[in-house]
Order: sequence, then structure tokens, then C-alpha cells
Amino acid sequence: MSSSIDIESGGADEDGIPLALRMLSALLEAHGVTGPFVRDWILPFERQPCITADWLRRDPLMGTLAIVVHLEDGREVVEVFPGIGAEDREAIGYALESFASGALHEMLAAIWNVREEYEDEDAETEVDDAERWRINGHDYELFEGPWQVRGERLRSAELWDRLKAAVEALPLDADLHWFRVFVGGKAGDFSFEALKDSEPWPEGEALLRSLDWEHGDAYGSIRHFLMLRKCGAGDASHQEKSTLPH
Repeated sequence: MSSSIDIESGGADEDGIPLALRMLSALLEAHGVTGPFVRDWILPFERQPCITADWLRRDPLMGTLAIVVHLEDGREVVEVFPGIGAEDREAIGYALESFASGALHEMLAAIWNVREEYEDEDAETEVDDAERWRINGHDYELFEGPWQVRGERLRSAELWDRLKAAVEALPLDADLHWFRVFVGGKAGDFSFEALKDSEPWPEGEALLRSLDWEHGDAYGSIRHFLMLRKCGAGDASHQEKSTLPH
């Protein structure tokens, strides 16, 4: 999937719209998703769910960008990415590139039914049907992002099989669920994070801690995001009227 986009423009003529939100809007437009700004949110296709970007400068060279999707049932998908750069535009662009490569395509497909097309040397072909997992008596489509690796590569041979088994054992019943795992550190001194529906997932963190990790002496990290949508849920039309978050 290509994430080569112009995130420098972002509707600079929009009065009063935060820079991060303008740049997010440009990123979405590059993938065919447009909609008005409403109270610091973007309303794709002029209906819920809505999405926003919240930039927080933490020091002269770094900040964090939170991408938030407000779902129709009131839950929020929250993914946070580091931004590096002395200028806000540069730092936000850095964070958006991480979002574009690690979670954007999965959110677009699972939430708004916007599916990308792959292009090879010979022809464009439509994305294959998503993998399906059987969970709590329901079939879910899997929308899986890439493993985002920084620094020295970390590896656990059991990670994917153990993670999949842990998710499949959960009593999931909502139309949409999402998970994110992160492991980072050096020389065996790691930090672990596992989230389910943007909330801490203690069982997932315990699973990460229990694995044997191959590592070197330098810093390395891995991050992975996935979404699960109940089969058939994406066929239902969005609500025409719903309450925007304040």
C-alpha cells in the first residue's frame, strides 16, 4: 500500500482549524476520504464516525500526535504517534507518516469501508478478502497493519500465534474491536504495552512479558495494530443523525 502523499498542504486557508487537523484532512483526501470540519473534527462523507488529530508539543524537538476516531456507539479509537522535529509542521508530518504506514489503511477499511488497491508490475488487483477469525460464536474480518519496527529488530517466534489465540479466546461481541501491542527497549530491558479497544489489556501485556525475545544490545521496538469487524456489520448504513463529541 502506498502512503506517498502530500501532507504539507492540509487546507492552509481554513481559518481557525488546527494545523494537525488540516494535515490529517490532507492525508485522508489523498485516500479518497473527504468531509467537513465540525467542532475540530472531520466528518468523513458528512456522517459519523468522525475523526480528529490532537498535537501536543512535549519538548523543543518532540511531541505526540493522537489520532482519535469517535464511533457511533460512543467508544473511541485512540492511536498515539511520536512526532520529531523543531517545527510543528515537520514533527506532525513525521507522526502522520507513522500513522499512514501503521494504522490508517486498517481504519479506513474497517470503519469506512474504504479499501485500497494494490498495484504490481502487470496490473491493479483488488485487495483480497480479509482473513476471518471465529470469536465467541461470531465471524470477524481481520484488518491487520504491518509490524512497525524501529532500531534493532526484536523477534519472538511465538508472538503471532500466541497473540491470535489470546484474542480468539476473548468474549468479544461488539461489531468492532481493535488491538495494539508494543515492545521496546535494549539489552533485554523492555517495556510492554497491550491495548484492547484503546484500554489497557492486562492479559495481553502478560502474554508479551512471557515470551522469549531475541534481541541485541541496541534499542529496538515493534508496534502492531489490528482491527476486527463482525462479518456483515460493514454492510449496515451509518446513522444519518448522531451526536458529535464535545
